[in-house]
Amino acid sequence: MSELAELFQEQETRMGVFYPTGYVVAVFRSLDQAKSAHQIVCRAGFTQADARAVPGSDVLDYFDELSAQTGIWGLVMTEFSKAIDTEASFQEKDIKVAKRGAGFLVIRSETEEEAERIRGILAGSGPLAMQWYGPGAVYSLV
Repeated sequence: MSELAELFQEQETRMGVFYPTGYVVAVFRSLDQAKSAHQIVCRAGFTQADARAVPGSDVLDYFDELSAQTGIWGLVMTEFSKAIDTEASFQEKDIKVAKRGAGFLVIRSETEEEAERIRGILAGSGPLAMQWYGPGAVYSLV
């Protein structure tokens, strides 16, 4: 089981597409950068339970696990989501950078205000991408 599967514990999808509601997902060039950013958010008051740095390989494993769980319905909805440029487009980009060795930092963030706070905390860390998965939409923070 991937580390992300342990973190989320519930299926984090919307209509078969990866959608971790209430989380910020920040993408860095390497796992080392993601771990450094993790230390920064922990010094800012987030706990180990709130934030986790994982390698791209773990993200790929997690997406494989989700694909196996959602089956053909997930594939259809992923293609639909790509066509209308929503959640699946973020997932597709995450897969590409994960294959190139990116590191990911996943941080629990229940509110838009908290997501904005995280954006400020990580602004100087050089994330390649950062999204907050809110209750109604995905918000790009970078």
